[in-house]
Amino acid sequence: MATLPTLDSERIVLRHPRGADLDDLYALFASADVTRYWSHGPWQARHQAETYLRDIHAGAASGQLLQWAITLRGDDRLIGTVTLYAFAREHARCEIGFALQPAYWGQGLAREAVATALTHAIRGLGMQRIEADADPDNAASLRLLESLGFKREGHARERYRLGGSTQDSVLLGLLAREFRP
Repeated sequence: MATLPTLDSERIVLRHPRGADLDDLYALFASADVTRYWSHGPWQARHQAETYLRDIHAGAASGQLLQWAITLRGDDRLIGTVTLYAFAREHARCEIGFALQPAYWGQGLAREAVATALTHAIRGLGMQRIEADADPDNAASLRLLESLGFKREGHARERYRLGGSTQDSVLLGLLAREFRP
């Protein structure tokens, strides 16, 4: 298994997720608040976290998925995740996603984690374009992405099917030269 570089900033540390994180990983994605605007509903069983962690490790080994556990400096417990994925290295492009436990919302921690991962994507991996998508009703995530320099580039209608309904997606792009950490 390949390991990710540990990345840190003023208040957080991004590190490779591990088996000891399973309960916290499950709690994160079993939260209806966290998955409210996600492309899947809340997890229903702990084995989903086990499968997800295996997929994270396989993605890291192949270099196609770089997913970090978000932890507070001085506290190694997983409180969220930030992910670089869908790499098109020949085009210097990838996508980013993130999730954070509701107890930590509104403190700027998600922005700090995303900015740290973006800095690595741009300076460490040479990415020139990073893409993201968010539910149009997810105002907090849209504000966070736009504060970092992402621009709205499109609106994909009925992009995700979830629980018998569909949800749209706002498509955003960030050029390396427009990044505002």
